[in-house]
Amino acid sequence: MKSTVHTKPQAEAALPQSEPVLNFRFNINKALCSIGYILNKINTKVDFHKVFKIIYFADKRHLVEYGSPISGDFFIAMENGPVPSNIYDLFKEIRRNLNTDKNMFNEYFSVENRYYISLKTSPDFSHLSKSDVECLEYSINENKDLDFSELTDKSHDSAYKKADINNEINFLEMAKDGGADEKTIKYIISISENQAIRA
Repeated sequence: MKSTVHTKPQAEAALPQSEPVLNFRFNINKALCSIGYILNKINTKVDFHKVFKIIYFADKRHLVEYGSPISGDFFIAMENGPVPSNIYDLFKEIRRNLNTDKNMFNEYFSVENRYYISLKTSPDFSHLSKSDVECLEYSINENKDLDFSELTDKSHDSAYKKADINNEINFLEMAKDGGADEKTIKYIISISENQAIRA
C-alpha cells in the first residue's frame, strides 16, 4: 500500500525535551489493521478520540515491552490528548472522500457525523504480529469502557505534559511513563537507529 507520510512539525527541534526525539517508519498496513482490529473487537462505531487513545496506550505498552510502537506513527499533543498524526490524516481523507492513493481506506472504513468511524470490512490481520495483538487487546480491554473525559485525563500523562501543545510527543517519554528502565530506553533507541539505517 502507498501512503504519503505526514511531515513532522518544523518546531520539533526547538522542543525543550531531555530525551532525543526518535523516528520510526510509519507502516500503513499495521495502522490499517490496528484500526480494524479495534473496531472489530468493540463491534460498533467508535469516535476518533477513543480509537486514538486506544492506539496511544497500545503503542506505549509495545514500546516498553518490545522496543517500538506498533505502526510507527508519531503522536501530537492536542488539547484532548495524544493524536496519531498519520492515522488522523487518513481518517480525514475518509471523511472528505478525496481521490488520493490513501483513499483505499474507504474500502474498510466509513465516517459518520464527522467523528465516528465504523468498520465496513475487515482487513488482513496477518500484518499484525503476536506482540501487536497482545498490546492492542490490553489497551482495548483497559480503555473501551472509558468515556471521553476519562480517556482525556488518562492520556494527559507525563509524556504528554512534557510536549508543547500541537507538537510531537517524545517516544522515550512515553516509554518512561510506561515504566521503561534504562536498559529498555537504550534498546528503544537502538531499534529506532536500526530503522533509520535501513530506510
